[in-house]
Amino acid sequence: MRGMVLWLSVAIVLGGIVHIAAMLVIPTLAPMSAFSRFEATMQSNQARVLEPVDAKQMPFPFASPDVVYVLCRYDVSATPVRLSASTENVYWSVGIYEPDGGNYFHINSMQSTSPNADILLLGRGQEADLGNDVTIVRATHPSGLIILRLFMRDRTMVKSLKEKATAARCSAFVPEDADEEPDATLPAEDADSSPAEDVDSSPAVTGSTN
Repeated sequence: MRGMVLWLSVAIVLGGIVHIAAMLVIPTLAPMSAFSRFEATMQSNQARVLEPVDAKQMPFPFASPDVVYVLCRYDVSATPVRLSASTENVYWSVGIYEPDGGNYFHINSMQSTSPNADILLLGRGQEADLGNDVTIVRATHPSGLIILRLFMRDRTMVKSLKEKATAARCSAFVPEDADEEPDATLPAEDADSSPAEDVDSSPAVTGSTN
């Protein structure tokens, strides 16, 4: 009896170890992550509206058919990236992910100070300030995914949410230079504008006087 209990205990412990090891190893063995799939089919710093989710169309785990998804494969190695969408009167959320799927930022309409989704993602050494209505995020990786989710309260919202999703923008952000260089095309001063030497312009005297 004791032997059976001992073997049962050992089996449970080994099963737990195998399960934990599998959970840790499976992500690294997956042939293609969500980022890898979108990296192959999407240009960087451009918004893309995903097709409606169903049992046959599952872009990433736990995707919901009651959500309209806008994706942006960001790259902040050269410039910041800005995601903006008109999302008034809509419950929305934005998540930012590293290539391995790690989520390092999340915000929703209840947490935002603006009714619209407006995110500026900065890379290393990059700075910008667009006011309080724009959420500034420091990227932990130079590339990854930004996912905007627009949630449906009911099916009557499908058309309006698709319109908002289609109008969403994700693009490289180049701050305007505050200091303008002097205009080098201004004409130089006329060389003849300097004071001329005094020249005797009186009529020449030709002959002698008596």
